[in-house]
Amino acid sequence: STFFVVGQYVTAKKSVLKESFNNGNEIGSHSYDHAKLTSLSESDIKSEFNKTKSVVKSAIGIYPTLIRPPYGSFNDTVSKLADVPMIYWSVDTLDWKNRNVNYVYKEIKSADKGEIILLHDSHPTSVDGFIKALPELNKKGY
Repeated sequence: STFFVVGQYVTAKKSVLKESFNNGNEIGSHSYDHAKLTSLSESDIKSEFNKTKSVVKSAIGIYPTLIRPPYGSFNDTVSKLADVPMIYWSVDTLDWKNRNVNYVYKEIKSADKGEIILLHDSHPTSVDGFIKALPELNKKGY
């Protein structure tokens, strides 16, 4: 899995991030403050990226390898300033809105092999829905 982290939470969750990374998960940036990057100045976008890079490097020893812009919102300026690939999703579970294990499970299991599933690990219903769907995802080649 890839975890896109919001930089402002990294220090408080450093041990969880280290464990996730040490278990073979990829760590990406999701900005520092979860700001809508397209509404920021160039210097503020750089700051969002650089502050997150710094706290992630401090926590796990490497910089984030990817960026997922909050809200999937980007423009030419955001693209130009991203120094790693930007990643988007093909299956939006809307787990943040529909906090129901069975709803999340159904959305996840509908994914085909190779699709990128958007989930938020900050919601227990998302985590539980993912765990419930994991055997079916494995059968599909995830």
